[in-house]
Amino acid sequence: MSQKNSILIVEDDHDFKNVLLDFFKTHNDELIVKAADGVRDSLLTLEGFIPDVVLLDLKLGKESGFDLLKFLRQGERFKHTKVIVVTGDSDPTNTTVSLELGAEEVFLKPLSIKDLLVNIGCNKTLVLKRFFVH
Repeated sequence: MSQKNSILIVEDDHDFKNVLLDFFKTHNDELIVKAADGVRDSLLTLEGFIPDVVLLDLKLGKESGFDLLKFLRQGERFKHTKVIVVTGDSDPTNTTVSLELGAEEVFLKPLSIKDLLVNIGCNKTLVLKRFFVH
């Protein structure tokens, strides 16, 4: 039996988060999908879960996605977890800092599911495939 791929969606916009959750759960039953509203919620989820991919918003209410990105990049536990930043803040400094901290990709909102998949080279039958290859 092969291990399922997994994704953690960290997003405080409930509508966008639910769209992502519905899409990934509907189009790939071989994918474990979890979601968190912010950094603290993510840390609780990550206690017993090592996702292959994290879709990370940078502005999470009063919390910063940069803090979670730093956490994911310290130590060995999440060294194979790939981080895709999806943010509504178009400040180019955010892109630079995200990439310097170890994010693989940075995308700006508004972003449709189709745009996200096109930008990362996927389609509905190959959801995030390139990010699940170690």
